[in-house]
Amino acid sequence: MNPVLSYTLITLGGVGFVLGAALAFASKRFAVEINPLVEKIQETLPGANCGGCGYAGCAAYAEAIVLKGAQATLCAPGGQAVAQKIAEMLGLEKTVTLRRVAYLHCAGSRDKAKDKYVYDGIRDCRKAVALGGGPKACEYGCLGYGSCVTVCKFGALTMGEDGLPKVDRLKCTACGACVRECPKHLFDLLPDTTMIYLACSSHEKGKAVKDVCSVGCIGCGICVKVSASDAIELKDNLPSIDYGSSINLILAQYKCPTKSYIDQAIKRPHMSIDSKCKGHGKCAGICPVKGCISGEPGQPYKIDPLKCIGCGLCLPVCPEKAIRVVGAMGYVGMDMYN
Repeated sequence: MNPVLSYTLITLGGVGFVLGAALAFASKRFAVEINPLVEKIQETLPGANCGGCGYAGCAAYAEAIVLKGAQATLCAPGGQAVAQKIAEMLGLEKTVTLRRVAYLHCAGSRDKAKDKYVYDGIRDCRKAVALGGGPKACEYGCLGYGSCVTVCKFGALTMGEDGLPKVDRLKCTACGACVRECPKHLFDLLPDTTMIYLACSSHEKGKAVKDVCSVGCIGCGICVKVSASDAIELKDNLPSIDYGSSINLILAQYKCPTKSYIDQAIKRPHMSIDSKCKGHGKCAGICPVKGCISGEPGQPYKIDPLKCIGCGLCLPVCPEKAIRVVGAMGYVGMDMYN
């Protein structure tokens, strides 16, 4: 063999051996031990890496649970099943998560909200908002370019023909990506049990709202008065609602002059009066719907089921307990209301 070639092979072999030994030493010397419980919890998480838990990804969240005591209920895509498995790994008692869903607090579709100029730029909400807040005349209104749809990893958002995003309640995992993406801050994660919600975010006064949107909240405060609850109050011309409370917004939705509230119920139960009624008329006196309850004093009263909104105000005032609830309640998404 050529001596030069031999020396070259011997030299390269020696260098390779030394480097290999160095790497082997470094791998043992500087190895980072991973808590097996962290690995186990990470394997339990869905691997969406959506960031909805508040951490950079599933690995960071798993580490935070074990090493920093983070709550086991923060993984929205995993839901109750994952939270329960993690709790069992940690030796905790049964934990309960409240399912939440994204809600859009704007109903200003193309036919209801005006534009202030023609936008011919990139179809991206964040880029559009940089140009004077976007083309929507309402400073708080949805721009409708679908940036929220783009960031949703679960296919829970689509753009409707009316120019507003639609939430598929069954697919939504409450990861919060749309909440973070929307430059107008129009999304909110509310309990999935929320049936009626305010679909407006404008803090403008009445005339300013009417000038730009036909369904915008004008801050009249009627909803606050009729709801008679500490869970709703008027703040800066807009009702602030504690959706986590047991507040009943049926009257607020019914009385709202601009229909700024959206009711997701496709069918609500109604009230009916049976033969025990003695005709006191107290039910008719408290009913907020004109002509819903009718009758003559001393004679059995009647309730018009087509007019009854199911508020239930008549139930407790009936001395004979002659009023009962008829039917059941169900709900669908927003599509049928837009």
